[in-house]
Amino acid sequence: MRLARSLLAVPDGPSSGPCRRWVVERAKSHRPYSFRAWKQTVAQLEKVFLTGVLEKHDGNVTRAANALGVHRSTLQRLMRRHDLPAA
Repeated sequence: MRLARSLLAVPDGPSSGPCRRWVVERAKSHRPYSFRAWKQTVAQLEKVFLTGVLEKHDGNVTRAANALGVHRSTLQRLMRRHDLPAA
C-alpha cells in the first residue's frame, strides 16, 4: 500500500505524462472486469515505473528507494520480481 501511495505522490508518477498515457492505453486493451488483466496491468505498470525511477537516479537503488519512500530492500525485492538488473 505504501508503494502505491508513493507511485501517486511522485511528480513523474503515473498521474502524469507517459505513465498516465500507458495506463489509459492498457486499460482500453483489456476486458474491464478481468482480475487477471488488472493484475497483469499493475505488474507491467510497476515495471515501467520502477525502470523510470531507477533511470532518473542513475541506477542508484538507495536514492530511488528514498525518492519512493520505501526501504531499499523493498525496492530490491520489486526489482527481482520484475527481472530488473541491479546497477
